Amino acid sequence: MALPGVGRYTAGAVVSFAYGDPAPALDTNVRRVLTRVFVRRVAKSATKLDRRLWALAELVIPPKQVWAFNQAIMDFGATVCTARNPKCGTCPMRSVCVFAERANRLTGC
Repeated sequence: MALPGVGRYTAGAVVSFAYGDPAPALDTNVRRVLTRVFVRRVAKSATKLDRRLWALAELVIPPKQVWAFNQAIMDFGATVCTARNPKCGTCPMRSVCVFAERANRLTGC
């Protein structure tokens, strides 16, 4: 992170993908997945939400095969838990997902 332009996300991605060390890589897709699945109350500021998401990401990161976990959650956000038109009906996380729970309440499903 001492290099110019390298922030927490890039550092986490390099450490987990290159070295297999347990470090979260919070890209846009991962942020969306974690927020939708786990966050019941949105923080009052983006900074507070950011801190919560990093803390959550550190809690859920597995000790082994970190690269596979990070890649999987990124891909999941890009293909299933998409920004527009998420595929909640076929999502394997829907039974524990806060977002899906809210959607069900709104639609009466």
